[in-house]
Amino acid sequence: MIFRRPPIIRSLCAVLSILLGAGALGAAQPLPASPYAVHVDGDPREAFLLGAVPMLQYDAVSGARDGSVRAYALAVRDGLYVAVLSTEPVCLGGTAPAGQAPSPAISVGRKPTPAMPPASPGQALLRDWMAVRVQGAKDVLFVLDPDGRIVSLGEEGDPSGLSDLSWSAAGSHFGHTWAGEWLIPWSVLGLKAGDTCRLSALRGRKLVAGGMSLEVLNASSPEPSSSRWGGDGPSFLIPATFPPPLTSPEALVPFEVRPFLPDGAGRTACEEAAPAGEFVTAWLECPASADPVRVTVSGPLAGAEVFRVDFWWQAGTREEQDALFPARVASGAGDVLVAERLFPAGVSGLPPSRWPTRVYLRARVPLNTPPGALASSIQVTEGGRRLGEVAWRIEVAPPLPPTQRVAGMYYLDRDPARWGRDLRDMADHGFNAATCYARGEAAWERFVAAAKEAGMDGAFAMDTAGLKAFPGAWAYTVDEPTSPQALARVRRMAPELRARGFKAWTALCWPNSLSLAGVLDGYALDPNLVPLAGPMGLAKGRWTYVQGLREDPFFNRVWAGIFSHAFGLSGFWVFCYAAGAEGDTDWSHPYLRHDVCVENGPGGTRIQTVEWEALREGLLDSRLREALGVGARKVDDRFPDVAAALSGEYWKMDRRRWDAEAYRRALVEEWGAVVKP
Repeated sequence: MIFRRPPIIRSLCAVLSILLGAGALGAAQPLPASPYAVHVDGDPREAFLLGAVPMLQYDAVSGARDGSVRAYALAVRDGLYVAVLSTEPVCLGGTAPAGQAPSPAISVGRKPTPAMPPASPGQALLRDWMAVRVQGAKDVLFVLDPDGRIVSLGEEGDPSGLSDLSWSAAGSHFGHTWAGEWLIPWSVLGLKAGDTCRLSALRGRKLVAGGMSLEVLNASSPEPSSSRWGGDGPSFLIPATFPPPLTSPEALVPFEVRPFLPDGAGRTACEEAAPAGEFVTAWLECPASADPVRVTVSGPLAGAEVFRVDFWWQAGTREEQDALFPARVASGAGDVLVAERLFPAGVSGLPPSRWPTRVYLRARVPLNTPPGALASSIQVTEGGRRLGEVAWRIEVAPPLPPTQRVAGMYYLDRDPARWGRDLRDMADHGFNAATCYARGEAAWERFVAAAKEAGMDGAFAMDTAGLKAFPGAWAYTVDEPTSPQALARVRRMAPELRARGFKAWTALCWPNSLSLAGVLDGYALDPNLVPLAGPMGLAKGRWTYVQGLREDPFFNRVWAGIFSHAFGLSGFWVFCYAAGAEGDTDWSHPYLRHDVCVENGPGGTRIQTVEWEALREGLLDSRLREALGVGARKVDDRFPDVAAALSGEYWKMDRRRWDAEAYRRALVEEWGAVVKP
């Protein structure tokens, strides 16, 4: 059924659309152009890798922003590429809501699409669907349903005349996400370089209420619409030229996670500053390749680890994802759509790729390296053919003293076989404490021994039933207490645990839980509570805690490196390492694993993430600040954005202006000036 509003309602909607959409469309914006071909298989990775422009999505009835759908558009030489991701429920396999007969998947006008059941004349009956609408030389829709069936339509549901369907579309499903991709040739659209068109991404679904079937529409137009196909989308300019593809390896800014860069947009050298004995990194972009690519290092940093950076994705705002965990409230701002994982290069090198390959290198500066410049070289070859060479230069300062601050990890793995390797990895990333989730005296003793061998403090028990305390042992009370009952339980448990020889601590996430500060021996504060707790006075064990993949590398580094010093905080905890069932991956798990610093791959294999590496960088910044003491203020004064993080308002830091490299170099130079050889 096509639902249309009465004329007076349409008039009101038109007025409302002017108010909501004024200035939103404006002049045509250039459509981003990629020199690389796309591969339409339902995995919209190209949208992130190749720099597609995000299109805001709106409810077509109210005109309000809707975060349940994301859309991206890109120009490639073959045509228009569009990707849509939706977290709205999907009706799959011809099923229908209870009490309703299945509706036809897709049928158009008086001429049903092959293998599609017929519909009433002049109607297009869709069950669950996505569509791309292009308004230019023609006004055409390109529709995809959850079963992968595609058809092109005119605006009123009539056949568009594109009977050959010489365009392609594909969809995929994982967890709560349905993703679709389209590649529509320019000739099909009747568009050429320099033309403009209006572009919309639409998402429709059926709702049944009170015996009536209604269609809900989401579109990339800010104006309410009485049309099934939404209002007019934003205007785009078809590019006249495409940037050149990358032809040789280029250096990148560290932790560069923006789309792949065109040839000549990178750097000529990788540069960093660090104390002796610490890890340094290099970031490269290597050209698309038909053969395996090998990346090797010569010089003092020879033997560096080489990783391929891969991207994974999930639709929906962070708030929508957090709705799966009602007790956990997101802090900060921004959506989490993409995370980056690190796959180590095997003996055969990095696999061939139709797109440029982003490469991450990690090496430890030898502890005996004298202060000054350290130079190495990175060589890149494809199938034995030399592609190029990039310099890797490090400014080295004297080693840092041992830290007195806590850098802790909420560690959830109960499998003793994993403890040694995981704890060593945490220690390599700058962490020095971990919680033990295992139960029983034997497991507790084994965990503490494994932590000690890795150079970690494993004295943080999550379940103390039947455990005997030892000097320095901590006991967790109630996780994030908020209710009066939970607060009362903490007040009762704290002295009981103390009487058994434990120090009592917990995570506080709500303003009323701050009343427990005087009861506990230590507490980890949600970031939003840090400014509130600042004036209350300091406890020796007073930390902040964050979610490891809740934000991007920028915030992870800021949290660990600067924000963890706000109001004299004495440490930092991050949640969590290796959560989830064995074998869970981003493709099989029903939600974005934004709490996981290290992802479980097939068979439980640990796959490290860029966000995890950014925490390590932040912890090194923190140790430099700790070693400098009041001397860190001299560096902070040169970087005004630091004041926002130290005052608890880290979200005010302008990532476009913040230069993490310059800040690290300034800290290292100041440390080198303080400690003379």
